[in-house]
Amino acid sequence: GDDLMAKIAIIATDGFEEAELIYPYYRLKEAGHESVVISLGKRPIEGKFGYVIKPTFRIDEVSANDYDGVIIPGGTKNPDYLRRSK
Repeated sequence: GDDLMAKIAIIATDGFEEAELIYPYYRLKEAGHESVVISLGKRPIEGKFGYVIKPTFRIDEVSANDYDGVIIPGGTKNPDYLRRSK
């Protein structure tokens, strides 16, 4: 039933590793879970190899309590941008 479906937040910024965002995002949806992309702003973000995706939410619009899990894709810039963000 719906009780087993998870709500997963994928937190990313410019420079994210595409395979670490796109693959889990679609696999989770295929499995019936809810996956959303969250970023520091609402503008589209660009991955390491040029893939662009529009975030579902800004990070200040959501609470960690709203989600069952979090994925933070790697990449040369993504983790550093998130770490330096207030």
